[in-house]
Amino acid sequence: MNHNFNDTTEDEDEEGLPIPLESLDEDNLYACLNISKTATVDEITAAYRRFSRIYHPDKHLADKESAENLFSRIKKAYEVLSDPSQRAIYDTIGLQGLETQGHELIERYQTPEEIREAYERLNRAKEEREMERKTNPKGSVTVNINATEIFNPYATDDDDPYYVDATVPYIELTGFRFNQSIEAPLTPKETLLMSGSVNSQNGRGSGNISCGIRRMFSNKAWGELEFGGSTSGLDFGLKGFSQFGRRFFANFNLLCQNHGDGLVSPGAVFSIGNQLDAHSVGTLTWKVGGSSSDLVGGFIRDNGTNRIGLTLHLGVPNIYGMIQTSHKREDTKYRLNFKGGTFGAFIEYGIEKKVSQYSTVGALMIVGVPHGVVLRLKIMRANQTYIFPIQLAEELIPSAIVYGTLAPIIAYLTIKKLFIEPYERERAKEEKEKKQMTYKTKMAEKRGEAESAVHLMRNTYERIRSEEENRDGLVIETALYGRILIGSEESDQNEEEIITVTVPLQCLVRDSKLIVHKGTKVHLPGFYDPAPGELKTLLIRYRFKTILHEVVVQDEDEIRIPKITHQVTQPTQTTSSSQ
Repeated sequence: MNHNFNDTTEDEDEEGLPIPLESLDEDNLYACLNISKTATVDEITAAYRRFSRIYHPDKHLADKESAENLFSRIKKAYEVLSDPSQRAIYDTIGLQGLETQGHELIERYQTPEEIREAYERLNRAKEEREMERKTNPKGSVTVNINATEIFNPYATDDDDPYYVDATVPYIELTGFRFNQSIEAPLTPKETLLMSGSVNSQNGRGSGNISCGIRRMFSNKAWGELEFGGSTSGLDFGLKGFSQFGRRFFANFNLLCQNHGDGLVSPGAVFSIGNQLDAHSVGTLTWKVGGSSSDLVGGFIRDNGTNRIGLTLHLGVPNIYGMIQTSHKREDTKYRLNFKGGTFGAFIEYGIEKKVSQYSTVGALMIVGVPHGVVLRLKIMRANQTYIFPIQLAEELIPSAIVYGTLAPIIAYLTIKKLFIEPYERERAKEEKEKKQMTYKTKMAEKRGEAESAVHLMRNTYERIRSEEENRDGLVIETALYGRILIGSEESDQNEEEIITVTVPLQCLVRDSKLIVHKGTKVHLPGFYDPAPGELKTLLIRYRFKTILHEVVVQDEDEIRIPKITHQVTQPTQTTSSSQ
């Protein structure tokens, strides 16, 4: 293979990072017909007829089996994309939707928009069920730390015989709490619930355990019966939830706690809610039990990116209001909360960062009265949560606020640079190598399909090329696709990662024009992916009006030729342009 790769593209990846591996299991139906995702029915039909003339088995009796395979792919693409309902399903979740629940939805829903909405609901419900299955059991560990001596050392008396001059501030663990729970499905409607906790605070400990069963009466109602106890005695609980109509819902929680010595404390919580719109919910909750009674009103608006919550608590002994806000950007969530009432007031601000698929870290600063200054660190790994509330100061000390704010940021950036990023790079490299090994067999199959397609295109190629030559139109001289190292010598290229696609591209020429729509080229007829996981480019040398042209484009870019900017000004030089 004699190639010149000394040109450059305008959109070349600066860092040379690998791109995601393309699926070798599922065709891109739009690429099969070389049409855009916004193509009309007339454009789909015209593309189908054009490719049918190329691949129809009756025209390839000597290689009828290969022709039938390729013709069936073109026919399948046409049948799906020309039907609005099937096209809506394919656009939403792919071919698997047509093979499972797709046909059921076609009968139930009329418009493509309704089908998309239905599939999105089904997909969300499936993800929720899968997450619910994966997150059993659930657990949390909370460790309370007192570090107030760092910023406010205790006053000492040098004459005190028990005084020890310590150069390191004294930090102590003041308490901890362990929670663990499981939800084990017994039947499609019944679930066994078990939970337990152990708590220690300032040298005094306690614990409890409970067991219950939840029953789903319908998609809109469930009930839960729970028994448990601690060293003080047995407890009892009854919970329920029901949805009324499309907007209203209600739940209740009846409690009966045993405090020992024959003292039993009943309590109840009743709540009603209203789905105000697609993103807003209002609730009203009444809590009663013992010597207290509380009425709580709440409002939440959440559009997926921004969330705001308003709460007003009227009760004995405290009355307070609370504002909670958060903003989500990609894998980072920012929080800002304010709470104030008869007990005092404080502000919370913090950040949560998703560092991997299953891990999230967060830091929250609490500043106010009576809390003082508290730094709350949180680590979430899959279904386990670890919380570390660190009391930095009992009063509002500026140095504690500044260091409590900056220390987590500096620590995270350091850990990310030294540990997280190297680990992620190594894992991505191993994953890429693993997928490449898995795809070798698939690549061989796709290579065979592409070679069969090129063979079947030969007559069409010769006809179109002859027509274009006679009119001095668009003639593809050479077209290469794959991992082309721009600016490198031929000896640096791996020929196994580059394929010749001159014939497929010439067959796509119509009226001296070539248009290839935006998207990866691996699914075009006569193409396959010779370099999975690598950045791929397409180099085309062509003649138009007998003048030599050349262009190099990235895999995902659209192609429209001829263009005057592609002209080769001198026989020994080439120019390139990214479309």
